[in-house]
Formats: sequence, structure tokens, C-alpha cells
Amino acid sequence: MITKEGLKLPLKEEEELINQINREIDIFALDYDNVPVWLQEYKRSWLAQGIKPFATFPYKITKTYITMFQKAFDGTRSWSDRLASIMALGTIIAASAYYIDKKRGEQKTPPASDTAPSAVSSAGRINIGEDEKGKEKFTRISKYPFINLSEAGLQVADGNVEEAYRVMRDMIGRIVQFFHYLLL
Repeated sequence: MITKEGLKLPLKEEEELINQINREIDIFALDYDNVPVWLQEYKRSWLAQGIKPFATFPYKITKTYITMFQKAFDGTRSWSDRLASIMALGTIIAASAYYIDKKRGEQKTPPASDTAPSAVSSAGRINIGEDEKGKEKFTRISKYPFINLSEAGLQVADGNVEEAYRVMRDMIGRIVQFFHYLLL
């Protein structure tokens, strides 16, 4: 079918293929324009924005993690596909954890105590070097996929469950705090 502008409309099969490709891309690309209708409505609400102003990133990153973990443990997939997914996840997380641990070993600033406010805690921060005066610079890693998950895992492994919670809260948002209090 041709529109009055002379454009060919996609066939049903082409439209389904485009939708399938977009779903696959969205798993990894975190396309902020491709969100469900309920999230679009949420973003239009000034009240909802006052409660959780940046809901798209937590939605996208959670969707990415869940999809990747589902592929690794989906019983309908072949063992080789499942093993490949597990190995890919393991490699990504192990490489991130190795990098974080290496950067931690290079930093001169001691880690803050568990009671330190999140703003001065070194959990969820990674040393990116020094400024011209020799003062260490850190950046938040909560918005970097898999690095943030690896940092939370390293904090748990070091026995700093509260710090892991802070990393997750920074990553996903205050909704983690809601579930934390709900479970206590």
C-alpha cells in the first residue's frame, strides 16, 4: 500500500520483524523513547515525577538484567544457549568486579565507615585518578550497567550489606528503600 505522500507502508510481516528487532535492541540500548504506555503516563504526571523523577533508567536497567538472567535460566532453551548466557553474564560481572577491585587497591582514600552518609561513602564510587593538586577524584557508578551490580556484590562479599544496599538504592532509586522497609 502506498500513502498519498508516496511512501510504501510496511507489510504485516515487515512490521512484526521491525517490532522484534526493536525489542532486541531495547534490551541492550536502553532507548529512552521506547517505553511502555504506563511509563509514558507516569512521566507526564507532575505528582509521580515528584515521587520518583527519573523512572526510565531504573525501568530500563532492571529490564535488561531480568532479560539476561531469564535467558540464562530459561528451561526451554538448549543447554548450550543457557551455558553461553551464564558465561557471558559471568564474564561481564567478573571483569567489572576485577576492575573495581583493582581501582580500590590503587586509591589512597580509606573507605568510609558504614555509618557515613551516602554522599561521602566510597561505596558506589570509583577512583578515576587525581586532579592537578594530587587529590583523588571519584565518580558514582550507579548509572553504569554491570559495574554497579558488581560493586554491590563486592560490598556484600566484604560484609558491607548496608553499603551494597546504598549502591542498589543509588542504581534503581528510592523504590529499593521502600522494599527494604517492607521486608524488615
